[in-house]
Amino acid sequence: MSDIVDQRRRSVGVDFRSLVSFLVVLLLLSIPVCWAASTVYGADPGVASDFFYAVFDLVYFGILLLPWLNLSGQAHLSPAERLEKMCIAWLCLAIGAAFIWELPWVLFVRQIVAGKGQLWAYVWWAYMAGGDTRYAVADGSVQAMETAASTVAVVALLVLWRRRVTRRFTDTQLLVLMAAMAGEFYGTVVYFLSEFYNGIPDLGGPGGIIIKFMGSNVFWLVMPLVLFVWAGRQLIGKRAVGSV
Repeated sequence: MSDIVDQRRRSVGVDFRSLVSFLVVLLLLSIPVCWAASTVYGADPGVASDFFYAVFDLVYFGILLLPWLNLSGQAHLSPAERLEKMCIAWLCLAIGAAFIWELPWVLFVRQIVAGKGQLWAYVWWAYMAGGDTRYAVADGSVQAMETAASTVAVVALLVLWRRRVTRRFTDTQLLVLMAAMAGEFYGTVVYFLSEFYNGIPDLGGPGGIIIKFMGSNVFWLVMPLVLFVWAGRQLIGKRAVGSV
């Protein structure tokens, strides 16, 4: 009993959902702020877009970090439970990016390219202008990659929906997630290497390379591996328990 009381005392007096909501609102507010700074008040567009994607990087990193903090209601979680919570958070982040950024770009690329300078198109143009100009010309390889990523997001959404109903991941769902993450990792590796092998002609200066191209995409390079290993360990653990 005393250990539980000590854990509660050491926990931060704010919960996971509240902090996630705060970070998401922060990211959403940074869109009109950065757009206005460059379009209305004459700030350097490159600096403004670098700032926006720096916020994006921090928000994604922060949400993935939250499960490991002793927040209200999760100070008692074991490392395995925290890892599962981080993996679920990652799936939500990947799905959000797909339905807000990737899939709309695939479906409405002409309108987005024509919307340069407009607030509604800023999240794409902030990346296309210095992060990767291939998006501004609807490069075929990038279209294929984003189509595949959007498909993976739909699959992940269906798995999470079923998990919400059953309150657990089945073996089949874990295998589907592993296959989806393998595809996500492969696509990201191809995306990085194709640009580097060409001599990075489509990127801007250091901000575009570090903050946009590397910083905002590294999550799709690291987290699919983390989730793949986690799902594999879940399957092995279930089989080990079942064989006892």
